[in-house]
Amino acid sequence: MKVFTLPDAEQASRAAAAAIAEQGRRALAERQQFTLALSGGTSPLRMFEVLSAEDLDWQRVHLFQVDERLVAADSPERNFNAIRERLLAHITIPPGQLYPIPLDLADPDAAASNYAGTLRRVLGPHGAFDLVHLGLGADGHTASLLPGDPALESTAAVIVSRHYHGARRLSLSLPVISAARQRLWLVTGTGKDRALQGLLDGDTTLPAARVNRQDSLLYCGPVYIASESR
Repeated sequence: MKVFTLPDAEQASRAAAAAIAEQGRRALAERQQFTLALSGGTSPLRMFEVLSAEDLDWQRVHLFQVDERLVAADSPERNFNAIRERLLAHITIPPGQLYPIPLDLADPDAAASNYAGTLRRVLGPHGAFDLVHLGLGADGHTASLLPGDPALESTAAVIVSRHYHGARRLSLSLPVISAARQRLWLVTGTGKDRALQGLLDGDTTLPAARVNRQDSLLYCGPVYIASESR
């Protein structure tokens, strides 16, 4: 894992956006398309805005979600609404290349199966994302892979989490995230120092530290970090 420490969240967001765009241009040159999965939460909101201004052929981007809260479609808690407002409102990706996680509040398992089918259709049965963007929670969770959740051990492509902060969630699974060609972490905010150190130390009691660390980039803002590379 390559780790980059920046003096504030703004610079971390800008550096992460530039890295995503660079990986996108590389994927387009090599494979003619760029498959990108974005996480939710508040930390990446500024990164989405900056990313929208990057030099990237968005017409050839296939955009997925890493995770989504099982809430009403118009809820401000829905991750895809933030992606739409902060990123998609400023770029043009063909509608057929946008893959929001389906919201089936009555049958989350069916929604997970549906999204897994979308992954197989677009990526192929053994395909991998070009890049998966990840965040980090103070409890060591990433995507919606939560400490102590039995779903963390699933080998399915898409899992349904336990209730967490008021809602269950759908998430790409640990094997799918780890299989990506590259993972990019953006870690900003307070209270994440121990989780970040655990991630760097490979403390596998934390879900985040169980993610494949090879071919991974980590951009962090003003949180404690003991080493700049491991």
